[in-house]
Amino acid sequence: MIRRAFTAAFAGIAPEAWAGRDVTEVYKAARSDVFKVCPRIEVPLRPGESVLLHRMAIHGVAPWAEGAKAAPEGRAIAYFRPCFDDPALWLSAP
Repeated sequence: MIRRAFTAAFAGIAPEAWAGRDVTEVYKAARSDVFKVCPRIEVPLRPGESVLLHRMAIHGVAPWAEGAKAAPEGRAIAYFRPCFDDPALWLSAP
């Protein structure tokens, strides 16, 4: 669903010009559609664990559970996105 939305948003635009295209509203609409039809799956992790998701997967962080605590240094989440020499490959499968 996300790939389909971005493919439509970038249709007719040269890949090297994609960085100038604001897809905020496209993404918000697609994300809303995903939430309507796809079940939410929680992936509980303990401190120090990680998870790898497909670049088109909708993801987020749920509110902390009652009584949850962070280490003194706090809580951090790092997101890494793939880089491609050809931006059009970003929309390719897988």
